[in-house]
Amino acid sequence: MHASGARFWIVIVALVGWALAPIALAAPASAARPSIVFILSDDEDLASHRVMAKTKALIEDQGTVLANYFVSYSFCCPSRATTLRGQYPHNHRVEGNEWPAGGYEKFRALGLEGSTIATWLPLYVQSGWLVPEDVAMLASMPRRRQAMAWAERTYGGASSRALHDFQLAGTELAFLRERAERGHPLDDFVVRERQLLAELSRSRAAVSSPART
Repeated sequence: MHASGARFWIVIVALVGWALAPIALAAPASAARPSIVFILSDDEDLASHRVMAKTKALIEDQGTVLANYFVSYSFCCPSRATTLRGQYPHNHRVEGNEWPAGGYEKFRALGLEGSTIATWLPLYVQSGWLVPEDVAMLASMPRRRQAMAWAERTYGGASSRALHDFQLAGTELAFLRERAERGHPLDDFVVRERQLLAELSRSRAAVSSPART
């Protein structure tokens, strides 16, 4: 998130079994817990939202719009930490987008990180598919945007598109690895992992050699 500009937060809340509340009250606590789907669209301001017809139709029109809301700290990383922790920034101590005041590095150094891109990708640093700078870039939206701008400025549009492919592959790889580490791997985990690693190599090479794409 940027310091300026309103933020449009949309939450979809599905309360499963709400009509059976009297029965649920007598059930164990775990059975009474609602099923909640929380959808956060990052860096979507009001101006952007007005032209996002599908987002409006699929999320806003079928969910709840918070028209009078407040944010305690209008930056990406502090707000993300607040969402994950349910704490104010002065309590979770992530007070900026960059180390040492904030960023994912601060969140991780404080021992608050449980499952993020930066949790699951270091394995691929150890095996040589990624470098620490890749993980730092993939784990931070501001750094992703900065990298895209650098690629566009240095090599042109084809390079920027290749970096975007790299970012998408890295993100999917993190989710793929998370499922596997939690004991729920996809049936085609090995095949898909190899495909994503190949895409990381291809797109990395294309960033600095866009004419070959």
